Amino acid sequence: MTRIQRKKLIEGATKLLIVGQKIEYERKLLKSLVANGVQYNAPEMLEALQRFEKYSYEWKQLEVEHLTLRDSLQK
Repeated sequence: MTRIQRKKLIEGATKLLIVGQKIEYERKLLKSLVANGVQYNAPEMLEALQRFEKYSYEWKQLEVEHLTLRDSLQK
């Protein structure tokens, strides 16, 4: 594995870490909203859910890219 390939792999892992932290923040926020009795159709609940889903989708895309790169470099 070259230095450039290793750098790309590390950058991908870093992006995954950052997005993972955002997902966990949004998950905690959603749990807090539910615990505080906020209605499921309230604007702030819908916005939090939308952000959570956005980051989850981004995570899935980054994960596929990262695993594909990792697997291609192992061959």
